[in-house]
Amino acid sequence: MSGRSSQQHTPLPWRASVAERLTLVRQSLCRPAAVRAVYFSSTSEVQAAAQRLRTLPRCLSPKAVTTHFGAIRPLSELRRNRPPQTLAEQLLFNGWLLPRPVARNHPACYVVPPEVRAWLPVPLGALDERRTTNDERRQMTSHGRLSLVAATRNGSKEALDPLQVAAVIRRRRLRYA
Repeated sequence: MSGRSSQQHTPLPWRASVAERLTLVRQSLCRPAAVRAVYFSSTSEVQAAAQRLRTLPRCLSPKAVTTHFGAIRPLSELRRNRPPQTLAEQLLFNGWLLPRPVARNHPACYVVPPEVRAWLPVPLGALDERRTTNDERRQMTSHGRLSLVAATRNGSKEALDPLQVAAVIRRRRLRYA
């Protein structure tokens, strides 16, 4: 975990502007293959934190980062002692959480780059949850209840014919409509 941060060193020209340096850092860290490689070589704890980043807002206050992932030491301390001590520091070293300086009408915060959010692998459970909406969940639950009610009324303990279940559902809908 601590050795990886030294492997991601990106040479930055001294005379480059801040915008040029930021572009170079983003280009070196924010590639789909790099994000996936770092993600899959990370511990399960870091992977879970990365998935939590996906659900949180794009800009996080320092307090929110501390609450969710732990404190981040000052940069001078990080330079002296590089190994990350908290999840937040690991996310910072991975390039998945970037400090955003204070600007007019914007307090200091940490930003999750949109490309990192897009390139993080999505767990299969999250894909299934995205596909089913609340209405679909309610419908599936009510259909399941209706098929159980129909099965108990008929006294059968084996699986019902789907056409019978559909007929019971239609009758119920007409009765309660």
